[in-house]
Amino acid sequence: MEGNASSLGAYIKASVSSFLHLSYNTNFPVILCYFPTPTFLMAVTELALLRLIPPTTAREPELRAKLKAAKEAMEKYTGRRFYFLQQIQDPDIVYVLGEWESVAQHMQGWIPSVENRAVLEMLKDDLTVDWLHHFDVPHMLLPISDRDLGRVYSIVLHRRDRAGREQTERFPSLKQEFVEPQEAEHGIETGHGWAVDFEDEKEVQLLICAWKATPEGVHEPLKYCSRYFEDVEVDEKHARIMDL
Repeated sequence: MEGNASSLGAYIKASVSSFLHLSYNTNFPVILCYFPTPTFLMAVTELALLRLIPPTTAREPELRAKLKAAKEAMEKYTGRRFYFLQQIQDPDIVYVLGEWESVAQHMQGWIPSVENRAVLEMLKDDLTVDWLHHFDVPHMLLPISDRDLGRVYSIVLHRRDRAGREQTERFPSLKQEFVEPQEAEHGIETGHGWAVDFEDEKEVQLLICAWKATPEGVHEPLKYCSRYFEDVEVDEKHARIMDL
């Protein structure tokens, strides 16, 4: 990511979906959004995957100070909570999890703002944005809290080919088919929602599980989905909230 303009462009392009069309001039990207109005204006949770650029590591105090500044900037702008979580499988991957008043507030308000430009400039040599999604679930329905920084979270993305609304409603819910039995057996807390933007013509469901202990040896793989549908992809990772 070279310079302010390229940093901003890379961040925006990471969020492009079949609903977003971008046009650029020499100074500023203009975002034309084609979300249905109710979706575009409802409260959403953003989940973004950030990849650290070597030799930067998540242990560095300088990076943590920058992430704290970014967190505070987004929280001041929105009046809502944001978290940075470090992936356990790959410590060089960091997730941003935060709530926006709407997709419009994020894409048309925050993205082109002076505050965001400053954040991107500050982090341009430290990380890149691989992808981001907006999910139709508010934070109050997700088991996320920084009161216990040692807690392990499963971040599960369930991807499948797009389908009509009638077909979508026939898909078994992850919560009904898998999570509720796990909640009863292991006492985990869960929350989930569907992405309001698409990824390469696939619909994406987010499932977050908060474990009382490290899930290795307890949590069965979510590959069970393949028993129902051949086009289902399940990506499960574990993460902890970073102490910033």
